[in-house]
Amino acid sequence: MRAQIGALILATSGVQLANGFFGTFISLRVALDFAGMTAALILSGYFAGFTIGALYCTGIIERIGHIRSYAAFAGLAVAATAAMPPPHVERTADILTPQAAIVSQELTDT
Repeated sequence: MRAQIGALILATSGVQLANGFFGTFISLRVALDFAGMTAALILSGYFAGFTIGALYCTGIIERIGHIRSYAAFAGLAVAATAAMPPPHVERTADILTPQAAIVSQELTDT
């Protein structure tokens, strides 16, 4: 029983860590590709959808169970992340750190 709870806590911690990184990535990516109000609406929509999904998923969890729901939602999160186009490496590096921008510039010069 303890091993099952430990595995669940570890898996949930991994999902939450990945969600935090994904939120940061989305913020940086949207800031690169969109201006002001458009970026604000996209990011607000992301978190509004997250909240609505949390409220709506209660019925799904009650119908099919928490284990199957957890697996299905994790699969959807992975599929949504994989469906995103690749980031613009040079522009993302310019935002993250000045050192990465220098390395990126050196790589594109060669």
